[in-house]
Amino acid sequence: MSALDPARYVEDVVRPVQRGWSPSRNLFRVYGLDPDAVQSDVDEAVATVPRQWGLPEIRVHTRGCERLRAARSGAEEVLRDPGRRETHRAEIEKDLGVLAELLRHRLHGAPAIPPTAVTALIAETGHRWARPDVPTALGMIGADERDWAALTPIGVPKRWRQVGECLVDLPYANLWDYLTGAPGLAGVDTSVPEIDARRKRLRVARDRAATAESTLLALIRHWLAEPGGLPDVVRHELVTEAHGRRPLGYAAVRAVVADLDRCAAAGLVADPDALAYAAWWTPDAQPRWVDEYTAAIASGELRAALDILDLHPLPADWLPIRDELRARVAEADRPMLVDTAEHRPDLDDLDPDHLDPDDLDPDHLDDVPPLGASSRPDDEQAERSDPVGSTDQGESTDRGEGFAPVESAGPGAGTGPVDVRTAELARVDVPLVAVAGLRSEDSVHFGGWPFGKGPGPADAEAEVLPVPWQVESPRPTTVAMPVPSITGFSATPVGARMRLQWDWPPGVTHARVVWRVGTPPTGPADSRAYCLDITRDGYLAEPVEVRQHGLDEHWFGVCPCLDGRYGPLATVRARPTPEVSYSIRPTRWFESGTHVVSAHGPGGLPAIVVIAKPGSAPRSVRDGLELARLAPNTTQQITIPRRMARPVHLRAFPLDDRVRLRHPGQAELVVRKVH
Repeated sequence: MSALDPARYVEDVVRPVQRGWSPSRNLFRVYGLDPDAVQSDVDEAVATVPRQWGLPEIRVHTRGCERLRAARSGAEEVLRDPGRRETHRAEIEKDLGVLAELLRHRLHGAPAIPPTAVTALIAETGHRWARPDVPTALGMIGADERDWAALTPIGVPKRWRQVGECLVDLPYANLWDYLTGAPGLAGVDTSVPEIDARRKRLRVARDRAATAESTLLALIRHWLAEPGGLPDVVRHELVTEAHGRRPLGYAAVRAVVADLDRCAAAGLVADPDALAYAAWWTPDAQPRWVDEYTAAIASGELRAALDILDLHPLPADWLPIRDELRARVAEADRPMLVDTAEHRPDLDDLDPDHLDPDDLDPDHLDDVPPLGASSRPDDEQAERSDPVGSTDQGESTDRGEGFAPVESAGPGAGTGPVDVRTAELARVDVPLVAVAGLRSEDSVHFGGWPFGKGPGPADAEAEVLPVPWQVESPRPTTVAMPVPSITGFSATPVGARMRLQWDWPPGVTHARVVWRVGTPPTGPADSRAYCLDITRDGYLAEPVEVRQHGLDEHWFGVCPCLDGRYGPLATVRARPTPEVSYSIRPTRWFESGTHVVSAHGPGGLPAIVVIAKPGSAPRSVRDGLELARLAPNTTQQITIPRRMARPVHLRAFPLDDRVRLRHPGQAELVVRKVH
């Protein structure tokens, strides 16, 4: 047995144990033994190593040393028994094999792994392994651990998103192929006169490819005036393309950087192995959702951009951007929203038989049972929206707390007026509180302060109000506190659903959402409405969204619930804008026609029409040849006439303007070859 190196022991054993690694996973390492150590070495290690835990450089790691001492008795039993020691050795080898397979999967063909990735892997696996296990497992798969030279990030060139749109209509895979393959251009050394000469030759053509190439040449001319010029643009494309190949494996990344001319033009070293290793481990300059958000903003799809931000955890500097975008979307939707106070329905004038629940499509309703006989014992009281009283005393009620019923104390003597101008806890604005079942000669303490009296008119303008000092009745009495109202209620379409938002009143933790098609809900117990019970924590954790049912006007309502009692119902009216998406793909050998169109969206919506037009995209239902009409959630095979000149542009249009279509990518909408 070799002498124990305290510094090495701290790094290999004590620190991993302190971070969560179990000493029982490798007792040979804990006691500084080789896996094939003889019995004499084992006895010596078991006797001497625990004494080393008292060294100053080791014992400072208190938690790690305590865990080692707690596992000492069990470790000595395993190590002193040859049979159990052999079993432990086999378990270690098996566990290292698991780590080797995990590393093989993580490397995906890469020759090595950097130290930062090793640290992240150990943390992800819950410290099942320690760092000394990694070199052994890497050796089992023919890899090693080494650092990498990160690629210097290059900012995204201006209007870079348009490059992909232009290349779709050109016979070039990327910008580098175009710069080196288009006649008259000279790669990154292309000059402005060469660009102008190329654009002059394109003016004689009026097809889509010529338009796309003219746009691309204008972008190249713009980049020539930038500080980095075309080399920075080519470098950005090379690094982005290499990062995009990482899901395909390390070999695919190396194939991208194997073009030495392209690497030299981008200002990178002509070493494919070093570039591939750097591109494999260099993290993306920004998350992929940032690119999706940027593309949505550039195309004017504000709701889609907001959905992207809502679906991802955002850094602190992105929160103001999200809030500003949410305000812009709300401003755009303002004509659709209805002021809650102005359009609250008169419950006495509503006809509950106006809407038949059979008219609703049960296949597209949320999994919420319709309201019938409520299980709450106080349904009749819950439908009352007018508060029976109000109070605003002390900090407790200001925060919305302290709404629990209050029982009166025993009888007492003496009453008299209280000047609320000098009282510290009373307030002039709401001087009295309604009390259920209280007689005129009774009074009640509330919150330790005499705060109410029996029924009778309240003089709101009086400076000195009659407030009893003590309870004069021995009867138990309950204060009936009102349920506060919900404010700021709004409904915003989000795809095929409607997002509901409101401001929670203080102290309220539960609410009920009800909605009907065509007419407002009559209350929280409306038997012809559909309902959803929401908690405040659930509301803050996830947006409240309900499915839209058809194209008719929707009424949504929400009311707070406090101690089993419902408050006033806030309502809002909105007209849905359901969304239908569709896809187009070529037919397979056993299918008829040339293409298959599939539509997806809520049921019961009008059909969509697929239009084909040669040369350019159709602009309306009448601008081209109609190929098919299909309803949402159906599939239909279409045939593009062979006589129609290629490329043929396909596009769908809704038969009802209230339906919004989500179109597929440009590659699905342009047919270039005869099928």
